[in-house]
Amino acid sequence: MIEKIIQWFCKPKFKREIIVNCEKLETRVAVLENGRLEEYMVEHPEDERLVGSVFKGRIQNLEHDLQAAFVDIGLSKNAFLHYWDMSPDVDAFLDDDEEAQKGSNRTNGKGGKNAKRNAKGRSGRLSNEEIEKKFPKGSEIIVQVTKGPISTKGPRVTANLSIPGRYLVMMPGEKVRGVSRKIGDAKERTRLKKILDRLLLPDDVGVIVRTVGAGASPKAFARDLRNLLESWSELKGNVKNLRTPCCVYQEPGLVERVVRDWLTEDIDSVVIDDAESFEAMKALTAKISRRAQKKLKRYEGAKNVFDHYGIERQLEDAFKRQVPLKSGGYLVIDETEALIAVDVNTGHHKSKEGKGSQEDAILEVNLEAVDEVARQLRLRNIGGLVVLD
Repeated sequence: MIEKIIQWFCKPKFKREIIVNCEKLETRVAVLENGRLEEYMVEHPEDERLVGSVFKGRIQNLEHDLQAAFVDIGLSKNAFLHYWDMSPDVDAFLDDDEEAQKGSNRTNGKGGKNAKRNAKGRSGRLSNEEIEKKFPKGSEIIVQVTKGPISTKGPRVTANLSIPGRYLVMMPGEKVRGVSRKIGDAKERTRLKKILDRLLLPDDVGVIVRTVGAGASPKAFARDLRNLLESWSELKGNVKNLRTPCCVYQEPGLVERVVRDWLTEDIDSVVIDDAESFEAMKALTAKISRRAQKKLKRYEGAKNVFDHYGIERQLEDAFKRQVPLKSGGYLVIDETEALIAVDVNTGHHKSKEGKGSQEDAILEVNLEAVDEVARQLRLRNIGGLVVLD
């Protein structure tokens, strides 16, 4: 216990702030850690919020060579649906005990045939013949966008739906009740599982506790579940009443996502420069806690809020092809249609000690580059294949 207290006091104190800049043409959000830009998001009003949104689509064709289906969801390009993403798979969120329990519930003691069927379902792999039978060409399917369109490629989608709330992720079509693997404390996991057992869930949905749910009260989970079930009811109504292809659930706007996903215990303050958005954010945080609401601050300075906090200058440096490192080295980031290439160079490296071998210099630059590469991936929202030299 004493060691934990000592470790807590010895931890470096980080000041984490969220800065929100609302303008007519775009809304921008930056996360600062001790004044350094760590995360950045931007949203334009005319852009459709695709990632996270759910569509009722129609399968246009099945490509066994690609192990994928192409789905018309009403966009200019058909969506790409991998065969692996056409059947439920929630294993990544759960620990071994929960997975065993889930398998036990599904088989229900009915013997090896069901066990094999369930094992196959959990792996997400179906044969080509099973795909053709279950998802014939022209059939309707409900999918969720996981990656937006890039260049000539359409969006990537999955049939494994997940609707995030503040503390819970709702998973339509599943019966699982689980806790995120990122919550490692055994006592807290036990407490959260007891809370889940007391929640009244419909038969057609499952839930998983998000990492931010650690420490939350039973009332907070009940309130969050109520909001999620309202969204699920609206989604089902849209599926029933709207014509294919169509959007049946749209991911909330950036300001609402900030409250839902980013306003965690380690955030010291949220600064926003728009009166209307500030009031909307206050209303949203009131549903979470009074303490969270106290973190909100309205910026009314003469300067642009991003200029005031030095974010504009950091953005200019962060999105250049060549990114400098403190030691004198630098990164070169090149984006192609197939991959992102990151080259690490020692440049005019200056050793902290003023001496040392070439190997020491390379090691120092590489260690510094590791942190900066991770930061760049977050800031530029880079995914897919990334190659580091």
